[in-house]
Amino acid sequence: MNCAVKLVVGNDNPCIGPGLVALLEEIADSSSVMEACTRMEISYSKAWKLIRQAEEGLGCQLVNRKSGGNKGGKAELTEYAKSFIKKFRKTEKQVSEYARRVVLKNLAQD
Repeated sequence: MNCAVKLVVGNDNPCIGPGLVALLEEIADSSSVMEACTRMEISYSKAWKLIRQAEEGLGCQLVNRKSGGNKGGKAELTEYAKSFIKKFRKTEKQVSEYARRVVLKNLAQD
């Protein structure tokens, strides 16, 4: 028996979940918010909205921005964001494993 758990965290408002973390991972890989959006098939404005909400909710910057002109800008994750992603993915895995054990224990056929 399998189960799925979606981890969403934040201070006052839950603002970071697997979608934002995936976006941050794509930004880290491509050094570009636009490229990350293309890969994830989301709009540029939606990506920045997610990033701004998360930064506001956490009270810290996640993405360093550099305006670009003709050649385009550059984006890179802050050290905090890199650390947060690792911790989020570890926590996500632990929560999923725990949820699976609970589901098996409570819902398995006798």
